Amino acid sequence: MKFRTYHSEEFTMYSYKKEEWAKAPMKLAAEVDCTDLNDVFEKTNTIGHPWTQNDEVVKVHTDRPRSLSVGDVVEDVAACEFHVVEDVGFRKLTADEVSQFRLQELAA
Repeated sequence: MKFRTYHSEEFTMYSYKKEEWAKAPMKLAAEVDCTDLNDVFEKTNTIGHPWTQNDEVVKVHTDRPRSLSVGDVVEDVAACEFHVVEDVGFRKLTADEVSQFRLQELAA
């Protein structure tokens, strides 16, 4: 399944300033082929080697890749759903929350 990851420029604010976090730009970071959200998290984190070298990573859209972190967003392309990385697990975002995001996709 195809997923896109978006890195928040204010991911450190997620835990304590959610309103400001939601207004921060979200930049497209990567496209990955994974089985589920947990697989996306594992494949976009550096575990033993840079995550950008994982076979499941189809395309990296940033010149400064970092691991997926709390406050970043994962898009399930097929399901048209967005999930935010929580302290533990993920939370599905509502349509209202998604509409507030400033998603910045880069030209392919």
